[in-house]
Amino acid sequence: MTAFKPPTDSGNLYELRWYRAQVGRLGEWLNLAKGVLPSREKYSRNVCYWQTEAGQLNEAVHLWVYKDLNERAAARSKALGDPDWQAFLGKALPLLVSMQSTVLIPTPVSPMK
Repeated sequence: MTAFKPPTDSGNLYELRWYRAQVGRLGEWLNLAKGVLPSREKYSRNVCYWQTEAGQLNEAVHLWVYKDLNERAAARSKALGDPDWQAFLGKALPLLVSMQSTVLIPTPVSPMK
């Protein structure tokens, strides 16, 4: 994946998404995600990707930054219309067991505003 890219601007919210892959399929999912990331980043800014090493295995987590919920909705809508993203979804979704998402707002002590 790409390097960790903390935002340099402030006033953001973040979307933390985690995906649980079928046993033994996370590497395949991550390779697909890596390949489509440049297309997806045309619509929103990715901060980083992680994969679990202990605890709940077969999971990947990624963090996206948005100015507000309207920007998030617009980015997701545009991405869903992108042929590269549609092709990714067709290949990647069958590899997954579940997905979770939460929107986070930085606290006053957070360095990621």
